[in-house]
Amino acid sequence: MLPSKDPYLSNAIGFLNVLLPGHEILDMPLGHVALAIRHAIQELGTRAQVEAFAAMWRESSGKLPPFFGNHGMHMITFSDWTKAGLVGTDFSAAVVTPGRDHKRKPGRPSYIQNNQFGLILPNGLSIIGKDFDGNYWLSGYMNRGKWGKIEEQLVKL
Repeated sequence: MLPSKDPYLSNAIGFLNVLLPGHEILDMPLGHVALAIRHAIQELGTRAQVEAFAAMWRESSGKLPPFFGNHGMHMITFSDWTKAGLVGTDFSAAVVTPGRDHKRKPGRPSYIQNNQFGLILPNGLSIIGKDFDGNYWLSGYMNRGKWGKIEEQLVKL
């Protein structure tokens, strides 16, 4: 579907809806949530499901992606990009003068930014990945006052 003669670099994204009661997220082992997400990927990640979701999105009055559930639900968006290996992307062919950081090879990213524009989802978190020093980079959009609570939980780790 992409032009074969032109280079194209992008992040293809999609939405998978996983509906879980709050008590399951809080009371069940994390593996329960992970399994629910894996099932959603298998069931909703087929070409037919992705095309059906895209059609619903195109036909929505506000041009917003469809969300499922009832008015009492709370949406949290999450994405883990670690397996994409973005920090290891090789741009060495574009390097004119190597930098001074000897920990990584020339042409490897030292910073990756997640930008939201247009539709900004509340309470969204992306794990960008692990850098060459072993640190995980996170990017998030939270409702006011939430980052302090997240920092408290990270300190406990």
